[in-house]
Amino acid sequence: MSDIDHAKAMLQLASQDLNAVKGMLDTEVFVDNIFGFHVQQAIEKSLKAWISALSGTYPNIHDIEELIEILKGLNCDVDGLEIYVEYNPFAVQFRYTEYDSIEEPLNRNDTIHKVQASACLRISNLCCAVKRSLLPFVITSGSGITSVRTTGKAG
Repeated sequence: MSDIDHAKAMLQLASQDLNAVKGMLDTEVFVDNIFGFHVQQAIEKSLKAWISALSGTYPNIHDIEELIEILKGLNCDVDGLEIYVEYNPFAVQFRYTEYDSIEEPLNRNDTIHKVQASACLRISNLCCAVKRSLLPFVITSGSGITSVRTTGKAG
């Protein structure tokens, strides 16, 4: 798989996680650790797409902080992305242990807005700027929140 094809695939997977998160606003149905897992996955996959679009490589990891460091090594402007490191524990730790959300439950609407409006928008736009063949990934608006979707084949 080419770097661009891999980047497209990762962006598509990130978009699927973001769509899942939007459907998880009911805290009675979806506990914070499940919601947080998909938030973490959307961020992780978006960062991996960015790395791939730049022909970079990354190890088989689920560490947002390490992925940001890889992007730094590729001379990318990662200012502001450190706020997403707080979702690292949801990748593995909170999948297998209880997340105690009683003291600090995740603010789901704020989390969705932060991830979609900042991470995926910024990363997908940077991918598009780096590799024009990613242009089938466009930014669309729905319910006042920006998201990534595919529109067809690369041209």
